[in-house]
Amino acid sequence: MLPAQPVLSSRMWIGETAVFRDAGQVGLFWYAPKGIALKRDGQGKPQVQVIQMRYQGAECTADESERRFTSLVQLSVVADNWSQTELEEIKSYLQRRSRTRVSLKEIPAHRMDTHLVMAAPALGGNPKVLGHAREPIPTAWEERSFLVGLSPDEAQLLWAQLEKGQMAITVSYALMGKFYRGPSAEIHLSGSADMVEELAEEFEEMFLEEGEDSLLLSMPLRQDAFNVEWDLAQWPDLMQQVDLNDGFPPAYPALTIRCYDFADQIRPDLAMKRIEVQAKGLRDQWLDPQQATFYANQSGVEEQPISFPFVVSMEHPYRYRTISYTFKGQKEESEWQEIPACRYLIDITSNPEDNPVEHVEFEWEADVAAMDSLEIETFFLEIRYELDGTPLTLNSKISVNDHLPLQMLSWTMDRGFIPQLRLTWNQAGDLYWKEPDWPSDGYLYVSPAQE
Repeated sequence: MLPAQPVLSSRMWIGETAVFRDAGQVGLFWYAPKGIALKRDGQGKPQVQVIQMRYQGAECTADESERRFTSLVQLSVVADNWSQTELEEIKSYLQRRSRTRVSLKEIPAHRMDTHLVMAAPALGGNPKVLGHAREPIPTAWEERSFLVGLSPDEAQLLWAQLEKGQMAITVSYALMGKFYRGPSAEIHLSGSADMVEELAEEFEEMFLEEGEDSLLLSMPLRQDAFNVEWDLAQWPDLMQQVDLNDGFPPAYPALTIRCYDFADQIRPDLAMKRIEVQAKGLRDQWLDPQQATFYANQSGVEEQPISFPFVVSMEHPYRYRTISYTFKGQKEESEWQEIPACRYLIDITSNPEDNPVEHVEFEWEADVAAMDSLEIETFFLEIRYELDGTPLTLNSKISVNDHLPLQMLSWTMDRGFIPQLRLTWNQAGDLYWKEPDWPSDGYLYVSPAQE
């Protein structure tokens, strides 16, 4: 059962809240979240860090000849929830129009997409999308941090405005949720022509990500924007300029962990893969490890964020290790590896060549016109292979009356093993068989004239 089953075509507005009925349970309604807001501390200080980095040859970069600039913008946001009074009013409205008892739940957002937008005088006042981040969201959350990296040109443009005291950054965001498809759905973007065009391209990818034939559609639950403003004179520490060759100041770093083991079926034998990342604190001690876990049954999750709740010394490298479990319960644990602290992406995707098993895609096709003329009703194909040294068999058939005389098969087997094929058919009361060689391209064409 899905955690939420809102029907997209059933949307109704109750005040400022979008409400949807459930696909299967009568009386159950789902409401869209209110949005997010910039996190501030007790003194009103926004939880934002803008770091301009100057570099010339470092293990963080591949450019050793030029002196360049880049920037990282780290923001922390909190969930802006509907009040209990607002929710009670929505529930009462629904109850007056329902013959059954009404229950109301919030649609969980599965991802947050954010864009940094700046209105720069140098651009004629037109907004420019500087960068974006795409963060998975756990089922229950109250606070998230995300990191946006800017190109050298964008970094220089942003810093020039900040130095003039012109803080004009807007965070445009979309909280994405999953709906059952309805007859039609539209989304409207407003703003300058350039900004709408750039955002529309991003959203087009979001809508199609679930696949045209899927019952689910990933759509924005809430789209909005908020300004990032602060008094530059009051909180100058929110802006920092550092030289990567001289080292980073202490910070609350956020990392992106990437793993394609499950999405690309690189490790079909794995049930889960976890990474533990450690950084050093200001007293030169290893802090508690932060974790991210990827699962075989959540193959669509390719990236996850990790953030450190404590101040980290950026003078020292991070270290990380991976812990994996196969479906047979076998544990694989790597050695600790160190990476430069200036990196904010760790890719733990396995090397396919290190995998003891491999995923095989195979197609075979038959000439049904020739089968009909030679009175061959069915071709039977037996595929023999091994997995963990155990012999296994996969059977398939193509009949003369098949509308599509093509079979597409897939399986997991020991890496390097060459499957053995056995083709059998009955013709004029006699049984025939043949053992074709394994096709290197994974495609076999069967023609009775050749057999």
